[in-house]
Amino acid sequence: MADNTTANGTVPLSGTWTFVHSVPPTQQNIVEGCYRPKMFPWYLQPFPLWTAFIIVPLFSTLSSLANLQPFWSKQLPVMVVISCCSYASNKIANHFIFNRSDVVSAIGAFTVGILGNIYSRKMRGTAFTSMVTGVLFLVPVSHCTSIMSTIFIVDVVGTFSSWWNHRQWERH
Repeated sequence: MADNTTANGTVPLSGTWTFVHSVPPTQQNIVEGCYRPKMFPWYLQPFPLWTAFIIVPLFSTLSSLANLQPFWSKQLPVMVVISCCSYASNKIANHFIFNRSDVVSAIGAFTVGILGNIYSRKMRGTAFTSMVTGVLFLVPVSHCTSIMSTIFIVDVVGTFSSWWNHRQWERH
């Protein structure tokens, strides 16, 4: 255990002293809180803004398909549009509102709710299924594992329940 106090209040001169030649990162190499100097390879650099126009709809489509939405259904494009609008409103609100993630998330949720209800009223569709992917876009990544495990558990319980009901139906 180290004790750096002395009887007369001076700093002791005995001990191990090390010096490291380190240059603090400059502000120009910090991108959204991450150290990203130009000498890093391309795969460690942040994505350019134009890639969001490809990645966000692709992720929305794959997320909708992962939620068992049929590929040729009329709701798939609606789900993708709502989730892209959710992402865009979150990105714009995050650009203008600092240090208030609750307000930014509320703006994204409001966008999803309005678009889902407009779709539901005008097209006589289901608001919930069209909003699922947009809501999942708002969920932070840290919560995704718990939500995915919950979805997995619900899927397993639902499968077991339908198997059990089928077995009970066969007996009667």
